[in-house]
Amino acid sequence: MNLHYKALKAEQANNMQEALEIYKTILSINADLPTPYLRMADIYAADKNNKESLAAAAALYTKYLTLRPNDENTASVTKKVAKLKQLALDEVDLEKLLGANVLKIENGANDRKPAMLNNSSPASRNELMESIPTGASNPHRYALIIGNEDYSRAGVNAEVNVPYAVNDAMVFREYCLKTFGIPANQIKLIQNATAGIMHEQLDWLINMAYTDPQAELFFFFSGHGNNDERSKDAFLVPVDVSGKNIRFGISIETLYAELAKYPIKGAYVFLDACFSGGFKGKSGLSAAKAVRIAPNTGVPQGNTLCISSSTGDQTSNVYHEKGQGYFTYYLLKTLQDSGGNISLKSLYEKTSAAVKHQTARDGKMQEPQLLVSYSFLDWENIQLVKQ
Repeated sequence: MNLHYKALKAEQANNMQEALEIYKTILSINADLPTPYLRMADIYAADKNNKESLAAAAALYTKYLTLRPNDENTASVTKKVAKLKQLALDEVDLEKLLGANVLKIENGANDRKPAMLNNSSPASRNELMESIPTGASNPHRYALIIGNEDYSRAGVNAEVNVPYAVNDAMVFREYCLKTFGIPANQIKLIQNATAGIMHEQLDWLINMAYTDPQAELFFFFSGHGNNDERSKDAFLVPVDVSGKNIRFGISIETLYAELAKYPIKGAYVFLDACFSGGFKGKSGLSAAKAVRIAPNTGVPQGNTLCISSSTGDQTSNVYHEKGQGYFTYYLLKTLQDSGGNISLKSLYEKTSAAVKHQTARDGKMQEPQLLVSYSFLDWENIQLVKQ
């Protein structure tokens, strides 16, 4: 059973101590998931006559704010912290409250599972961060990068969390900045995006196309995909949406239509998600991102192409040894090994071959796919890295 679901069930049964222990366990696996801090803070804050509990709540709320500084809950949580600090005796050492193993998971067995990161620092020990190819700056390029890892906000119907999705997004950002030459202020990196934020940021990307006819748009998503039970239309899943409310996500068909809304130089979509069913995780169903029914993914329009992590009836798996999705790892590894001197066609072919080979060896066969708009005639020779 999903740990987040177990914790919520414990709260509903008023077993608060059990819920707290489950949340601590979750944080021992990934110390930068914001929701457990928020839920634990709410539990401690409810013990209004215990000043030590109130101090603990203040510390947990504060940690949540460092992970979600621009969340829709920011204002209300900030007020709670101020009020709790007035009522509490002393500040609490969060490390002691949660256990040293929670906030120091870089040692020992947890080395293979890097924590989620903030908006500026990718994983510190990542071979993909070494010798990143450097390309010339291009003021006409814009990127929207989404890493959806923590799906606990969807409540009892939450999807299984997606290991390393934020790490995928963080490292991809570095390649956008350094290799693709996208100016930093033209890159939007969103961790654990809600439905509202995903739609809002997609609007931003499309507005860039409207204002810049020479634009090249980059869209990257790592997280859950799923398909509508009736229409079988494929969707990218926000962190606050469950499979039962999939229509609130972003449909792939809509994404393609929006990216082709205005005449631009090119739009490049990279999806480390699948739409067939299953979940990305450790093994079995928990080893992949989404569902096993062949979905309707639509076809890119205009000057748009999409490189995705697997076929319609496959799951997209995680490469635990590297702390990335297989697809993201080999996509960026191919760029790294080429020094950036590679065409879009070769980038797809070499990435696909590497993913197929490694996943076949690991018993998780996965075959990346390429979809290109019929009208995008010269895509094969495009070099994303300008020397």
